[in-house]
Amino acid sequence: LLQRVWKGAIVRSWLRRCHQSATLIQKHFRKMLVQVSLNAKGRELMRKLQQELKEVVKRKDEMDEETYIETTTQMAAKAEAAMIKFREQNVGVRRAASFSIKVAVARKLDKQKKLKAKGSIQPIRISMFEPMPVALRRIAAEKAA
Repeated sequence: LLQRVWKGAIVRSWLRRCHQSATLIQKHFRKMLVQVSLNAKGRELMRKLQQELKEVVKRKDEMDEETYIETTTQMAAKAEAAMIKFREQNVGVRRAASFSIKVAVARKLDKQKKLKAKGSIQPIRISMFEPMPVALRRIAAEKAA
């Protein structure tokens, strides 16, 4: 009973750690999206689109209500599409820069080298939610058998 409770505590603490790590990754990814969207060129694009919208708002009295709503809705959609396109272009540039130029053979050799270095990588786990001590015990039992 005590071992079962202890294992459960280990699993719960591991899940908390996984959740915290996932939250941190999401936080940094959202930060990166904002940075690539609202850099100097992105802010300039947004200012230009807002200026166009302000000009339409100034001419509101000259238009009937239906035309005004239609025009402003179209402009808002156009602005949103332009910002999404701008963000995706910048993310694509960052994504392309993040890929290493190594060939497949070099990556394979690097992986083999890392696998040989004892303790440099985590043991192979059944799932990402399997705690480290449980995976180590399972591997030790497999090696002993």
